[in-house]
Amino acid sequence: MFLDFHTHQIAKETGVQNIYNVILSEETMHDKQWKSYEAVSVGIHPWYIMDTPLNEMLAFLEEAVALPVVKCIGEAGLDKLRGPDLCIQQEVLIRQIRIAETVNKPVVIHCVRAYQELMAVKKSLNPGVPLIIHGFARKPALAAELVSNGFYLSFGKAVLDKPYVQQALRGTVAGRLFLETDDCSEMSIRTVYEKAAAVRGVSLDELKQLISQNYTEIKLNIK
Repeated sequence: MFLDFHTHQIAKETGVQNIYNVILSEETMHDKQWKSYEAVSVGIHPWYIMDTPLNEMLAFLEEAVALPVVKCIGEAGLDKLRGPDLCIQQEVLIRQIRIAETVNKPVVIHCVRAYQELMAVKKSLNPGVPLIIHGFARKPALAAELVSNGFYLSFGKAVLDKPYVQQALRGTVAGRLFLETDDCSEMSIRTVYEKAAAVRGVSLDELKQLISQNYTEIKLNIK
């Protein structure tokens, strides 16, 4: 199986396990369809914090995380280019991490130009659940710093054509690695795996086994 760790697309390919991302809103909180999927992540995206009453979203999230279909919380995070004031984003991120800790489930992180602030939040909370940065597309030095601070990294489309992201992927500790398609509907997760395997100098089967093992290990936190 190919694990697509973070996607906004409904699974269509055979031999693929998707973790479908549900961004909380008035619409998705009343949509029962996603609850029938095999695996989802559910969270309050920093872009949309102000679109729906926050207390409603947090109350819904507290109930939703107990569902077996919910494998991860998120995407949650920090974004300096879009969304409300960073202080508000930080508080919402902290609330979601604390909710994740009540059910021992990992948190999928969205981060744009706020990595130092993100690492400060992690250091302050010292959470016992894994924090996985999705769509990582930055340079190797930052990748190494994040991994040394206990984060996991999920790589996507950027590994196909950005040499510095390929270098970051090559240097990432095997046990901290995931792959994804995010919102790229035209891209197959197999394409990401094939490129990642070539970059890391391993076979496709070896990479599939590695990602599967990493997912199993973070799921051990799920009760």
